[in-house]
Amino acid sequence: MSFASSTTCTSSKTQPIAKFNPWQRGQERESSELKRDTAVWITESSAFQPAFWLFKILHGFRQVRFPVQRKRPAATSEPNIDRTICGFSCRHRRMCTIDLTRVPNFWRTMAELECVSMNNKLADEFKTVESADELREILGPVSERARTKVRPELHEFDRQWLAASPFCLMASSDADGACDLSPKGDPPGFTIVLDSRTIAIPERPGNRRADSFHNILQNGQVGLLFFIPGRGDTLRINGRASLLRDAPFFDQLVVNGHRPALALLVQIEEVFFHCSKAFLRSGLWESESWNPDAVPSRPCIARIVENKNATMEELEVYYGEQYRKGLYAEPG
Repeated sequence: MSFASSTTCTSSKTQPIAKFNPWQRGQERESSELKRDTAVWITESSAFQPAFWLFKILHGFRQVRFPVQRKRPAATSEPNIDRTICGFSCRHRRMCTIDLTRVPNFWRTMAELECVSMNNKLADEFKTVESADELREILGPVSERARTKVRPELHEFDRQWLAASPFCLMASSDADGACDLSPKGDPPGFTIVLDSRTIAIPERPGNRRADSFHNILQNGQVGLLFFIPGRGDTLRINGRASLLRDAPFFDQLVVNGHRPALALLVQIEEVFFHCSKAFLRSGLWESESWNPDAVPSRPCIARIVENKNATMEELEVYYGEQYRKGLYAEPG
């Protein structure tokens, strides 16, 4: 039975809403007063001391109350905003709210504290690997074929693979080691070879988060994994990347009339083929193993997890035909 039959997401047939972008709705409702008060409390409140955060995250912090010697801030137009918030009682006994998700590095701090808790659990319950020697003792020696297959530049077979590949995954990390994995896809051959040690990948319109690009500006090391549909083996390229806003070869990257505003230039340090065992074990390319209805639809996930202000009808329109037709159009 598919998940869709039991999910709470429902919809009704409506007329398509042309060029609707439901993500704008939440932005339009932001309160300027809330933004101002957020900045005030973040910069001047003692609540952001590390010891306070550690205590409250371990013991619950949804409604934190303590006195702050400051005049009463202006009232917000939306006092009951449904977000992760922390409440502060000032000396005027008026409740002020801030959006904790706006605090710089909030989620990273949460993740780091989560890691502290997990590390304590690992020390108590799990047997961890602590050294490269211990790891090698468990896995055994590297085969000669695997050890010597890494090359510093492209072979003719690598060029043919890139010409046939329509999809790759790009791994990157920032200066602190926080990682990101981003998909890149276009018609086969979207990655162009400039020479035996240099390739270029165009950037297409997306959500503009640019997580990987922010990482590259701090730490240029990237790892690329190129796929050919139906093939179990993959092509791996590791190297150092930089961002280009223009270059003579940009004209070669035009697809459906779209000339990219950015391209990723990768100077190759390592290239090699990866075996197909993971694909064979998973049956990834075997259509009988596919089950797209095992989880809710994309509009349903967006409605429940990401954008509660939009209706299912609006999201189904957004992720429908106009989404497919707008793959190379700049987002509004």
